[in-house]
Amino acid sequence: MALADPDHEKHNELLDWVGGEFDPEAFALGEINRRLARLV
Repeated sequence: MALADPDHEKHNELLDWVGGEFDPEAFALGEINRRLARLV
């Protein structure tokens, strides 16, 4: 994954695209699922 790999050729481009910060360890699946459930 380019965002998680600082040596990837597209890393900086994608980092700008997501807003400048990305922590691949911070993904909270339970929180995402709760938020998605509210949309259905």
